[in-house]
Amino acid sequence: MSVQEAVKKFQETIEDFSSLDVESYMGQVTAAIQGSEKSSIIDWEKLIAEAKPGGTISLKLASHFKCDGDATLFVAEGEIPQSVQAAHDAAVTAGRQIRKDLLDLFSDLIKGLK
Repeated sequence: MSVQEAVKKFQETIEDFSSLDVESYMGQVTAAIQGSEKSSIIDWEKLIAEAKPGGTISLKLASHFKCDGDATLFVAEGEIPQSVQAAHDAAVTAGRQIRKDLLDLFSDLIKGLK
């Protein structure tokens, strides 16, 4: 792969790295959860697509980070349970680390093409 091809590929996929969104909800949802035929992992897209009205959920925390470092944060009124805050913070940290690792990998690949 040439440097030009690598840069083109990077430009095509950069939108996936342009922001990080994490939303944390609390509530009760009733759903039948089954794994796919190939594995026992939850098929999240199918679960959301087939969700029926009912139950109650509320958005407690939301974080939107742009690649330039700007952030928009939402915190619901009232007390946020520490477990929800910790899970949200861990998801933000993991999302940032994954993006950093992927960008580092891409950078290393470009350096290897020289």
